[in-house]
Amino acid sequence: MDGNSAREPGEPTGFLAGWCSSSAASARRPRNARHFAAVRAGVFASVLAVAFALRRLGVGVFEATALGAAFGIVGVGVMAAVSGRLGYMVHCTSYCPIGLASNTIGRINPFRVHIGEGCDECRACTASCRYAALNIEHIRRRRPGITCTLCGDCLAACDKRQIHYRFPELTREQARTAFLVLVAVLHAVFLGVARI
Repeated sequence: MDGNSAREPGEPTGFLAGWCSSSAASARRPRNARHFAAVRAGVFASVLAVAFALRRLGVGVFEATALGAAFGIVGVGVMAAVSGRLGYMVHCTSYCPIGLASNTIGRINPFRVHIGEGCDECRACTASCRYAALNIEHIRRRRPGITCTLCGDCLAACDKRQIHYRFPELTREQARTAFLVLVAVLHAVFLGVARI
């Protein structure tokens, strides 16, 4: 019996399976998950407003740190209570302001996930997406929503091989290889920098 034999259909495998995710918090997949864009924008705006207000009011480092820690603890609560119940990464897609910033900035990344014209809209990718980036509207547009983290879970879930990485001037296999090499190198570099 190999390590993958107990795996659920569509469960991520390989190098990217743990990319910025908590498997325990998102083990159940959403049937019709909706991304709460207004909540996410509101949290982001609130965090910025509070940070600027604390600076203007001259609040001390200890108090500001305590507020930041409280915000983080609430995020852990959202992960434990809401993400686990709904089956997708609500703490990343609706609560985390860094998630919104990285998703928005990530749109300039030349790597993309693309859904081929041969897609039959079976929605296996929807069930595998922990970030609610592949609802039926996204599938029909042939590209995931803004919450896509390029984790690759949907690639493994698509039996028809209609979902793949895309990069200008590269074949789908070359794009996948280039993406995996880039992620591995960046991971090693930043892990090395973090240890210094």
